[in-house]
Amino acid sequence: ILEHLIMVRNRKEKREIVDFDEESMKRAVLNVIDNEISIRAAAREANLVHMILKRYVDKYRNSSEKERLNFHFPPRYDVNKVFPKELEDQLRDYLLTSCRMHHGLTRKNAMMLAYELAKINNLKYPFSWDKNRFASVDWLSGYMKRYPKLAIRKPEATSLGCATSFNRTNITEFFDKLSRACSKFPNGPLPQNIYNLDETSLTTVHITQPSQYYWTKGSKADWSRIRVNCRQ
Repeated sequence: ILEHLIMVRNRKEKREIVDFDEESMKRAVLNVIDNEISIRAAAREANLVHMILKRYVDKYRNSSEKERLNFHFPPRYDVNKVFPKELEDQLRDYLLTSCRMHHGLTRKNAMMLAYELAKINNLKYPFSWDKNRFASVDWLSGYMKRYPKLAIRKPEATSLGCATSFNRTNITEFFDKLSRACSKFPNGPLPQNIYNLDETSLTTVHITQPSQYYWTKGSKADWSRIRVNCRQ
């Protein structure tokens, strides 16, 4: 069901979300504490809402000296995110790298990966993730909005010959990668363990309708799944 789920998930906020810059909030908080000016005056100077500034001032005052060394002033909408920016970037890179390696992830795969990533890193996430063993559709929708270059696409069953034409450049690139792999794992890929799929009667042709996978938006070709035509 999730593979073909198409919904409009743009809920209208009942209140206006006030955006602000983290550096502006930091300067305003320090201005109140260090220079002892009023919260309203500091809020007017930094163009901030005084009640939001008061909340950060109180939180900073009640923190210890050690906590203040790593104190951050993120907007409220950023506080409740499951993953920090670094982990979200790593997840995006993993999705794109998997697709370039011809093993693109579906929506369900991406949601399961997000759940495992949050659990391994001991992050705070909704209880429903533990029940379902994967992240929610709402989280996935928000993640896609934060990374608009990601696209979900259904690849065509493509032959390997169309994906990589048989020429000197591609053959040289293949053996260069094979040489690096053999150097990296000297006891791994033995000659008798290297197969040419065109000669083993093995097939990876799509038997069922291909699912949708993540890829870079705007790309002209999508090789997330390659169809190899093998001789029997």
